[in-house]
Amino acid sequence: MSRARRGAVAAGLCLAAALLAAASPLAARQQSAAERALVQHLDTLLPILREARLQADRAAAARELLLRARPTETQDTLAIGLLRVVTFPDQAHLARSVVGGAWDGLSGMVTESRYLREFTFTFHWSSRKRTVVVDRPYRSIEAPVWAPPGIIEGNAREAIGAILFMEMQRTRLLQWVRGSIRAPLHPERVYRELATVPSHANRACMAGDLDACWTALGPGADSTRLPRWYSPEEMPLRVASIGPGRWWPAPILAARLKCLERGSPGSQPACARFLAAVAPEIAAPLGMEARRLLLWVALEAGGPGSFDRLVADPGMPTADALLAASGLSAEELTSRWREQVLAARPDTYSGLGASAGLALFWFLVFGALALRSTRWRPA
Repeated sequence: MSRARRGAVAAGLCLAAALLAAASPLAARQQSAAERALVQHLDTLLPILREARLQADRAAAARELLLRARPTETQDTLAIGLLRVVTFPDQAHLARSVVGGAWDGLSGMVTESRYLREFTFTFHWSSRKRTVVVDRPYRSIEAPVWAPPGIIEGNAREAIGAILFMEMQRTRLLQWVRGSIRAPLHPERVYRELATVPSHANRACMAGDLDACWTALGPGADSTRLPRWYSPEEMPLRVASIGPGRWWPAPILAARLKCLERGSPGSQPACARFLAAVAPEIAAPLGMEARRLLLWVALEAGGPGSFDRLVADPGMPTADALLAASGLSAEELTSRWREQVLAARPDTYSGLGASAGLALFWFLVFGALALRSTRWRPA
C-alpha cells in the first residue's frame, strides 16, 4: 500500500472515530429520553393493572359463590365413620374404598373429633377436569387418574391425619412433634438416624438401654438434656451434622462457627450454646420421624380411644400424654418403639441379585466377543 493510500485510510478512520464520538452522546441522550418516556407510560398503566386484578378477583369470587350455591354437576355426600366426604356419583365407590381404607387404620383410635366434624373431605380421582364444591371448610383428596392407587391412598391418610393433628395444636404435644397423624412412611430412616447420629444416648439405645432410648427421643426435651445426649467430644460432630439455618440469628451462626474451630479456646461452650439455642427437635439425637413413630406406636398400643386420651388434657406433659394414650409404662412403650426401629433396618445387600445377574450377562457377552476371530487376533 502506498504512503498516500495509507494516509487516506488513516484519515478516514480518524474521521469515523470523530463522527462516532460526536454521535454517541446524542444517541445516549435520545435513548435516555425514550426510557424516561417509557417509565412514565408504565407508571400510568400500573393503577389500571391493579384495578384489573381487583376486578378479576371479584369475578372469580362471584363465580365461586355461584358455583357453591348451584353446582353444575350432581354431587354425593358420603358418611364414612366420623368423616364427611363429598364427591361425584361416579366416584362414590372409589371414595368409599380409598377413604374408608384410610379411616380404618384410625377409626378405633378416634371416637370423637371436633375438627373432623367441622371439615369436609372432597374426593376426585378421574381424568375429567371437575371441581368438587362444598360450602364449609374442606380438605381435598385427589390425584390424577394415571397415578397408582398408592398415591391417592397416601393422600387420603395424609388429609385425615392433618385434620387430626389440629386437635393436638392446643396441647403441649405440639412442642415435641409435628405433622400428620399417620403410620410412618420411612421407618428405615429412624434406624439410620439411631445408628449414625454421634450420641452416646443413641449408642446405648442400640445396645438395649431403654432409658437411653427415652432420653434420645426426648419427650419434653430442652437444653438441660444436652449432657445426657452428647459427650463433649460428640457435640462438635453433632453441630457439624446440622447445616446452618438460613434465617438463624447472627449469635447462633457465630456459636456454630466457634464450635467448629476444634481445639480453640471456647469451642466447647460454643457447641453447647449452639445446641441449646436451636429448636429441641433439631438438637436432639432423634428427630421428628422418630418421634412420629413413637406417637404412632403409642396410639396402636392403646387401641380404642387412644387418640381421645392423647388430647384429653391440653395441659398434660408430653410424656404423660403418650403413656395415657398407650396404656403402657415408659419402658414398655420404648421397648415396642425400639423393636419396630430394629425391624426396619435397611437390607444392606438389597438389589445385589439383579446387579450380579447384569454383571454375568455382560461377562458372557464380552466373553463371546473375545472368542471370535478378528483382524486384531490371528485366526
